[in-house]
Amino acid sequence: MNNGNVNNNNKTNTNRVRAVAPVPVASATPQVVYDIPFSTIIEAWIDCERNKRSSNSCTKFRWHAARDLVELWEQMRAGKYVQRTSMCFIVTYPVLREVWAASFRDRIAHHWEDLRFRPVMEKYFIAVGDRSMNCRKGYGSLRAVHMFQKMIYDYTDGYTRQDCYILGGDFANFFMSIDKALLWECLEHIMMDEYEGNDKSALLYMMRSTLFHSGTMNFFRKSPESMWKDLPPRKSLFHMPGLEIGNLPNQIWANFIGAIFTDWVINVKHIEGFIIFVDDFRCLVRSEEEGRRLIDEFREYLAEELHVTLHPDKIYLQHYTKGTKMVGAVIKPTFKNHTAINRIKAMRKWGVRGFARNINVDKFKKFLLGGLKTAPETRSTSPGRIYIANRTRGHFISAMMMFNNQGTTHVKRVAMLEKVRASINSYLGLMCHYNSYKVRRKICEKYILPIWGKYLYFEDEFHKCVLRKEYDKTHVIRKRLKSRRYAAKFIRPKWVGDQ
Repeated sequence: MNNGNVNNNNKTNTNRVRAVAPVPVASATPQVVYDIPFSTIIEAWIDCERNKRSSNSCTKFRWHAARDLVELWEQMRAGKYVQRTSMCFIVTYPVLREVWAASFRDRIAHHWEDLRFRPVMEKYFIAVGDRSMNCRKGYGSLRAVHMFQKMIYDYTDGYTRQDCYILGGDFANFFMSIDKALLWECLEHIMMDEYEGNDKSALLYMMRSTLFHSGTMNFFRKSPESMWKDLPPRKSLFHMPGLEIGNLPNQIWANFIGAIFTDWVINVKHIEGFIIFVDDFRCLVRSEEEGRRLIDEFREYLAEELHVTLHPDKIYLQHYTKGTKMVGAVIKPTFKNHTAINRIKAMRKWGVRGFARNINVDKFKKFLLGGLKTAPETRSTSPGRIYIANRTRGHFISAMMMFNNQGTTHVKRVAMLEKVRASINSYLGLMCHYNSYKVRRKICEKYILPIWGKYLYFEDEFHKCVLRKEYDKTHVIRKRLKSRRYAAKFIRPKWVGDQ
């Protein structure tokens, strides 16, 4: 008789062997806590790779993508998600700032969260007034500038009213000073009420894990450690318990804090003409006294309700005719400021025209009546002008001077052409949306064409920089492919006859 411990090594063996030891818990299949389909991980991976496939982190992840995706999926299902090593570095443009970058696997988890909580956040942004301009599809700095320009135009009835002041402010050390406990309370409340997906519990778990994780737990520095000596402690996560700058969920959640402030300003204080871009906001008031009163109320609300500090050195309160600087642009209305100095300057111009016998009597009459303020003000048909900020202009000039100093020989210039073209088009692409033709022309004629005019030229009134054909690598390769001599080399494999 068989006692159960005999092993007949054949394919028809039906014997059983008694277990002599329990299976270790560590080697057992992880217990599933959250029902997360693996297809959603693949969807997040595809969304994360968009516009990132050429990056080093994405290329490195692809070597072991199947293994890491399954590992991420199992950790998320078992409720044991652990973030990997983050990268920390310092950027010096436009200001000194500490930036964090999660590992590519963790970025996939961030996109998995974003694909679910983003529609809820977007719905809330629209409900509170649709005034948050950053980190949203179809929004951005250009739309923010044009929207606020239109607000000023409508608030002043086409620049005919004088009772309009612009109030602006900024949150001090915004990301580093965000209260995570308060933010999670607000996030949990809105997600419990508004999110309708079947994976609500899994989403809340992942959001909480991402929010309360600190990059300082496991990181490596890409920048030299000496660069942190010039960074104030209030702007570093090593000294502050805030959010990392650079992670996708943190950008949206910081925007959510600004939307809560927007809700209070618009629906409680009933202030018109309010707009916010990350931590930079602007609003319109009827008097200077009202603006000063609102500054105190803003400071009190932000400190008590959101635990955020209003920057004392970045408060702006001026008459709308002075214009305002906003996200890299300067908004100026079409308004004639009838001050004594401006009147003297204008009279000098009219005097020069008089000596040249080139005076338009009707325009001169309007000028005199405008100085006496007896002519009725008419609604302006122009929304005003938008100029590029001086800092952006200065950085453009500095970049071109750097390239000029590096390109001392013909060989060096040819090697730098692709980089130079990309840098020039980056600045021109930003500046061409504003009234900056003379600025673009002056920079191009003074700092670019004398050195680089042999290799490139400009199109559409300095809107775009184009390399000349003989220096464009793409054009040269295409030209070679069209010839028979090079087509066989690049397209058809070499034919080898029968031996």
